Amino acid sequence: MYSANLEDDVIRTTKVEFFILIPHKVSKNMNYKLVKDITLDEMKVAINSFSMGKVARHDGLPMEFFQEILNETSLALLEATKAMLEACQFSKFFNKGLIVLIPKSRDRSLIGNWRPITLLGNV
Repeated sequence: MYSANLEDDVIRTTKVEFFILIPHKVSKNMNYKLVKDITLDEMKVAINSFSMGKVARHDGLPMEFFQEILNETSLALLEATKAMLEACQFSKFFNKGLIVLIPKSRDRSLIGNWRPITLLGNV
């Protein structure tokens, strides 16, 4: 039964009972792979897998910039990523996006000829 006045411990107990009913889908081996530290090679592969020739993100830097300086910055980026994952605290800019309008046709006088896109940061 739902009540807005349930005590916190009752809510916690209900959540635990609920989640116990959900079958586990992640094997121990899968879990190990999910929680192990990110390696430098994995990070480099991920960064190099991004498409090139895309619009710059809200930070003004295209992915090509990060790919070009990857050798010089990869160790610092890896250490920063590990620190954020360990602390479970991420910069507010990780979830920040900038909505901009781009023209769909040459007639820019009509609002219907514009399309909104969201620019996200690369890091």
